[in-house]
Amino acid sequence: MYFIQILSPIITLGPDVIRIMITDENICPDFNACDYAISSEHLDYSDRHFRAPVYCLYGKTIGLGHRSEFTEKDLLQKNEFCNFIHSNSNLAKPIRKDFFERLILEFR
Repeated sequence: MYFIQILSPIITLGPDVIRIMITDENICPDFNACDYAISSEHLDYSDRHFRAPVYCLYGKTIGLGHRSEFTEKDLLQKNEFCNFIHSNSNLAKPIRKDFFERLILEFR
């Protein structure tokens, strides 16, 4: 059994070695490089993938999946923005970088 780390070189092992990727980064598991994965991605790979979002590590997860309903009126009344942390843009999905760039242009 071999555990794959993000950003480590892919090591060529024998065909009988099971490769497991575990990540809490915003990186989708590559099932060409691993046999099983644990990540925060929403994937359906039968028994080959287990979704474990990072927030599960901190307990108190009850209610996290249930958001209160916002109307357009509620959103128009908002006049402040709290915070946005941007990092790891080289490995992130393009939509994350695009969102950041649009955010910067609009709220400077």
